[in-house]
Amino acid sequence: MPKSNLHALSQPEVASNDPLHELIRQGARDLIAQAVETELESLLKQYADVKTPDGRRAVVRNGHLPKRAVQTGVSDVEVQVPKVRDRSGSGIRFNSHLLPPYLKRARSLEELIPWLYLRGVSSGDFQEALSALVGEQANGLSANTVSRLKAKWLDEHKDWQRRDLSQKRYVYWWADGVYSNVRLDDRLCLLVIIGVTEHGHKELVAVEDGHRESEASWRELLTDIRERGLEPSPKLAVGDGALGFWKALSKVFSVNTRITEVSPMKTMVYRLNSGVSRLFLFALVAVMPALVQAESANDAQAVKALATDSSGALLVLRDSGLLVLDDKTAADIPLPPSDSGAQPRSMAKGADERLYLAGPGLGIWRYEYASERWHSLNDTLPDLGITAIAAHATQPETLYAYLGEGGMFRSRDGGGEWVKVDGGPREPVQAFLHSDMPGSMESGWLFAGTTRGVARSMDCFCFWGDAGELRGAVTAIDYDPSAPENVYAVIEGQLHHSSDGGETWVGLEIPQAITALTFSPKEGLVVGTENGDLLSRNASGEWVPVHE
Repeated sequence: MPKSNLHALSQPEVASNDPLHELIRQGARDLIAQAVETELESLLKQYADVKTPDGRRAVVRNGHLPKRAVQTGVSDVEVQVPKVRDRSGSGIRFNSHLLPPYLKRARSLEELIPWLYLRGVSSGDFQEALSALVGEQANGLSANTVSRLKAKWLDEHKDWQRRDLSQKRYVYWWADGVYSNVRLDDRLCLLVIIGVTEHGHKELVAVEDGHRESEASWRELLTDIRERGLEPSPKLAVGDGALGFWKALSKVFSVNTRITEVSPMKTMVYRLNSGVSRLFLFALVAVMPALVQAESANDAQAVKALATDSSGALLVLRDSGLLVLDDKTAADIPLPPSDSGAQPRSMAKGADERLYLAGPGLGIWRYEYASERWHSLNDTLPDLGITAIAAHATQPETLYAYLGEGGMFRSRDGGGEWVKVDGGPREPVQAFLHSDMPGSMESGWLFAGTTRGVARSMDCFCFWGDAGELRGAVTAIDYDPSAPENVYAVIEGQLHHSSDGGETWVGLEIPQAITALTFSPKEGLVVGTENGDLLSRNASGEWVPVHE
């Protein structure tokens, strides 16, 4: 018989060492374990008042049942259910609603994907989502249990997003934007980078939600991973030729990277073999993106920036729009137009009823109350990557802006012309403040909230130094105009106060994580929260709502 030129190809092993497969399995294991643990904590809390004759708690933890495997749509997932001991003799036992005794097979995990993504793991729909994993037993979860699970996962996701990348070295990158048809309300996509290390290991480098696949969204993602220490660029990057990724890559990294563009029908997901592409999508949608979407569900209402106009009205910036609040009315101002969908992140109040908004990918825009129109101020800027803007305390036609790696810029004519300023903080700036605090050789002080802490300089820009020993990524900063030495800064949702112009700082108790702050002549210190609330301090030092 003639020799055949056809060779059989081996099928991939089910129990492969693919890191994406392991990521999914670990995600499923953690999902089940955390849910069962919260069930147990609820039971222990329910019987916390049951005591033994000598005053000890009667219902306590008592180890775990033997491990057992539950079949899922990914693979067998090993689970272990905790036990309790009832020392009162009342027969109290712990039986998990999610993992009843003898459960060996769960419903397909793939049924879970649409609910996790579509609902964003919101507490109102979580039972429906988790029921796709373990069936109707998920209906026994309380809203409180769901909220605790959600909070824990959000914390884990934030830790993952902040992880140090300084020791990572990637030879190859695959970059793509992944859309899901189950998303009904907008066309957000997941921006994904998978890297291959020098030793051939695949790792999920970054995953973030973005507006379509714009250059601005990719640039924000790449800037973030570079600022977390990922300096060397890959030797080869592969992706769709339609991506804004390529422009962003060349601007963020000093690249000697070979760029390989593939047609839209051969992008990363489709080039992977069918098994891996299913795992890849599942890893993105069922493990990390579920947390991203849970966070993004509230993100539209989170307060991004606050300011006060000359009449004392509060200006409240959210992704959903700009709100002007005074004693009697609330008026909406539409946000400036953006072809890329970029959102403003910084706000400054200028002279003559002028308002300035800025953000990465948006640049700087000025709103004039009289004409009720936005005007672009980007003609003399090298690009649109503005991260912070501030107005001079006593010369409101003088503006300051920070342009990523482009450094500091100043305008003396209300934004008509921008000039680069020599010097500036060493770290990226996320918030700006000009203060008329005494002691400057010029007309005031500039405070910069950076990724490392608070930096300070006289507005002659002759020297930038640390303002005290406050450390962390500062997302908002402001001061009390009636007492300029009182400066306030927000680091990771916590409020800090300096009564000596930034020399020393103390933390202030506040009931919610805050995202923005301003001083109002009527309300005093006003803060905005990640939940969208506005709070002010009353005469007793208590935080009370500012009603919209």
